[in-house]
Amino acid sequence: MRKSFSLIAMVISIILGSINLQAEDLDSTLSRLTEDVAKSYVDPIVSGFGANLNSGWVHRVAKAKVMGLDLEIGVVAMGAFFKDENKSFNKKSKFSYDRKQAAELTNFVYSHPTFSNLNQDQKQEIQDSLIAKLIRQDFSVEISGPTIIGRENDSVRVHFGGENININTLGYSGTVDVPSQTTALPVVGLLDELPVLPMFTPQINIGTIYGTQMAFRFLPSITMGELGKLNYFGFGIQHNPGMWLPQSIPLNVSLGFFTQKLKIGSISKTRANQIGLFVSKTFGPGLANVTPYGGLSYESSSMTVSYNFNTTNAMGQNISVPISFELQSANSVKLTLGAAFKLSVFNLNIDYNIAKYNTASAGVGFIF
Repeated sequence: MRKSFSLIAMVISIILGSINLQAEDLDSTLSRLTEDVAKSYVDPIVSGFGANLNSGWVHRVAKAKVMGLDLEIGVVAMGAFFKDENKSFNKKSKFSYDRKQAAELTNFVYSHPTFSNLNQDQKQEIQDSLIAKLIRQDFSVEISGPTIIGRENDSVRVHFGGENININTLGYSGTVDVPSQTTALPVVGLLDELPVLPMFTPQINIGTIYGTQMAFRFLPSITMGELGKLNYFGFGIQHNPGMWLPQSIPLNVSLGFFTQKLKIGSISKTRANQIGLFVSKTFGPGLANVTPYGGLSYESSSMTVSYNFNTTNAMGQNISVPISFELQSANSVKLTLGAAFKLSVFNLNIDYNIAKYNTASAGVGFIF
């Protein structure tokens, strides 16, 4: 069964479909990475996706009235912006070399002066002995290179700091100094310096009951072959406390909470939550007006990642190791500034969200 990091590819290709990234590319790439490296490699996409999910919920604050029909049906588009710092990573980590990588580290045996008087078979025995020792332990290394949104012509590199290894073969017995060296992994920036991660979702806003308005996001259940069904649903609620004040205030103010969940079979699950304070004020008549709005909110999101890591065991056999972990989005506090424009039954809104991962969102819909 292909438990892979297909979630990102599916979310991008199905919810928007504007990025030329195939699930097979991620299967192939992630299968070469240990869990620790994979976390750093995919982190920008996880944070960008979470920032998108938590954008575009509010563009008009719920009115402070007892009862009224405020219905809007539309589509919200979002885009999370990436910075240069998101396109590469550098970290210290534990790393286990497989047999092929260990062979690259020990190729120096054939040209090393210490073994110049040995024949090829004896050198091969020394290398085999070194490989057997190397693949049985973890090493502290420095790993650097492109993230998934980094440069396509760059690759992830593992810097080995060197190690003294004792061996005992027919041709040589003693300590061999395996020199420091850098190994390039076959992992590149798949999205080649992607500047912005786009997304869109349908959204329905409905109210107002005692200053309360609700919002819904959803996609129909979609079968993704062996990956299972894709299910996406979001719900939000905002309440205008001005409803309970004896005197009206010049602004509409609301407290809002929004939550979303996207699930693909048993492979991956994404959650996003946002709570905040929002304000807006409408200028102009009912059929043609403009509504500046803003908000200060706290958001969080997480994504699970599941895939198979392909490596070799101590016997040189190819094995597949299931890996699963959860990543948290980098965004927390966010400031939103925007404006909505109404003409008859049509609404257009656009805003910018300032956080660790900045986003822009725009919506178009029908107001009834």
